[in-house]
Amino acid sequence: MTFTPDQRKELEALGPENVRTRLIPGTGPAASVGGFETGNMDRGDIEDWLGEKHASKVQFDRVVLLAAIIAAVTGVLTFAHDYFK
Repeated sequence: MTFTPDQRKELEALGPENVRTRLIPGTGPAASVGGFETGNMDRGDIEDWLGEKHASKVQFDRVVLLAAIIAAVTGVLTFAHDYFK
């Protein structure tokens, strides 16, 4: 099952942490999870959505880390260039 646009919008509005709290431990991927304004959703679909959000955050964090490394190296090289003139 895929999410309707309204369901996806609700999940995005709630955010991964709030959605994760609605999952009951020990139920299978086909279990119906209630408590959403747009109706029940399958646990497996919610877990897939959470996985997408996590992967997206990891990718963003890697880009930020790379940018920080580039900025640090640039700063060190600029300092060294100016210092050893």
